[in-house]
Amino acid sequence: MTTQYVVSNVPPVAAGSKVEAEGSKSIIEQGEFACLALQMKPKTTTPQASVLSSTPSILEPTTDVRAVEENRQLNAATPVGRLPPEILTNIFLLVDPWPFFGRGRIPAAFALSYVCREWMTIATGPGCAALWADLRKSYHPELANLMVSRSRDAPMSIVYFQPKVEHEEALRFIVNRDLDFDMEWVFSNFVSEAPMLEHLHIEASPERWTRFPDNFLQGGAPYLMDLQLRNCNILWSQIPFSAHLTNLQLWDHLDSERSWPTIEMLMDALKLMPLLYTIEFRGILPSKESSPPLPPYSRTVLRDLHTITLWEPMLATIDFFKYLSINPSATVDLWLTGPVRETTTIARLLSNVRAALEDAEISCSTPLRVHGLEISFRIDGRCGPWEDDPGQYWNFDIWTQRDRGPSISVALDPGWLDPIEFVAQFRAELNLSTLERLQFTEFEPLPSPAWITMFGQLPRLKAITVSCTCEFQDFFLALSTKRPTQAGDTTATSCPTFYFAALETITLDVADFGSRPTRRTNLICVIHALKERSKTNPIKELRLERCPEFLRMHYELLKSADIDGLDLIWDEDESGELSYSDNSDSDSVSSE
Repeated sequence: MTTQYVVSNVPPVAAGSKVEAEGSKSIIEQGEFACLALQMKPKTTTPQASVLSSTPSILEPTTDVRAVEENRQLNAATPVGRLPPEILTNIFLLVDPWPFFGRGRIPAAFALSYVCREWMTIATGPGCAALWADLRKSYHPELANLMVSRSRDAPMSIVYFQPKVEHEEALRFIVNRDLDFDMEWVFSNFVSEAPMLEHLHIEASPERWTRFPDNFLQGGAPYLMDLQLRNCNILWSQIPFSAHLTNLQLWDHLDSERSWPTIEMLMDALKLMPLLYTIEFRGILPSKESSPPLPPYSRTVLRDLHTITLWEPMLATIDFFKYLSINPSATVDLWLTGPVRETTTIARLLSNVRAALEDAEISCSTPLRVHGLEISFRIDGRCGPWEDDPGQYWNFDIWTQRDRGPSISVALDPGWLDPIEFVAQFRAELNLSTLERLQFTEFEPLPSPAWITMFGQLPRLKAITVSCTCEFQDFFLALSTKRPTQAGDTTATSCPTFYFAALETITLDVADFGSRPTRRTNLICVIHALKERSKTNPIKELRLERCPEFLRMHYELLKSADIDGLDLIWDEDESGELSYSDNSDSDSVSSE
């Protein structure tokens, strides 16, 4: 009789070793952990034929079972544990470079190469040179030297933490051991050309202000693709710009000892970098006293630009976009510092941004077409590019294309602007006739009648999200209120025309339903408005997300109101129910 034993998780053994059983044998390749079927013949003197003849037919494998077993047989020529070197190389390069924790805490490259001789050959081969080029951790000098030699010509990643490095000689990077980090001395020898340099990231601590050497990379870095300099206090003329740059990030303090470029110098530099994909400037743009370029001066065209982020003063940002032309689908993220005292400043900003996106004249009066708009008044953890103190910001995210993130995001210090005038001026620069999505977040300073008047008559507005501080009664009352008849409107009045006539979806996100009496009134307003709308302009979907005061009994109440065509979606956030001791009778309202 032949008995089959299935052994799983077979530990690796030495390469070429054999596992033998009486009457059969199988070879386990090193590193193979696949399930292995061992055929072993029990010691018996009973003839095999007589035993099989007495075996019930129910134990005999069927044709289907035999076919499956044949397909599951291991390929003796190429075991499953042996992958082609090309595939293993690609797998190795995807391994996280940080060290494996455990005995010795060795880098990942060494852990992979220790598995077997085959893995050692592949991991140390030229195809895996990048595996050894990550020296962002401090290792033993012998390990560091070995990693450097095995990295060959691969770009290296090195992080230097001032003021001391444990094994600086292993990194071939000698710095002084004083308490102060002397950046000028450290980089004083980096003066020649760097033809192999592709990525350069240098960040200095703002608290330890030092000068950057004037002769840094005087020979240039012609193939530099990624340049990030933060608080380096480097002369504009010494920055190693390259025609191959795709990512440019420059940060500095407004009180920098260096003189930053004029607008003409900045635009001339950008013209030499046509492949730029992302730009981030903080404290870099020329001040408002900077002289404009002498006419005639053509605008800088960056057609490959995908994202531009500015943490700059308002007036400097306005001037910057005046001389720039970028891809219409680019994302413009603006964090504008300083107070804004005149609403016309917003008009100038949006006019210049619109002209830069559309490659149009600044004087063009065509508003920017918008598909989505988010307006918020929020507390942000980083109120400016150089401080971590929280601050209040007007925030506007503008979607100019469908199914995309914000094309323009503007965050402003509110200053002394009246919120109603502010939003009205903002709207004047936008063509909202195609607006489909609108979101308000923590926008308590703007009264509901103001934004209802501004956005309530839009013909294509289908979805509204109201977050946090929301005046429920005003909002839902507007949904069930007939709009005033417009001059020249010949539409029949048999069917009422409501505000937000095209609205189909309402989302209440972290909405404050208030205390017990207020919550009851709000629920009445919601039910009444939805019932009125259901007669001519029904709301198809009401979503309630993360609303702690909205309890299950309120959900059941809305559901039992039997509002035609309404799909009620609630995330069932019951966490807030634990903090309320209201009895169900106090919140019961009539749905009539």
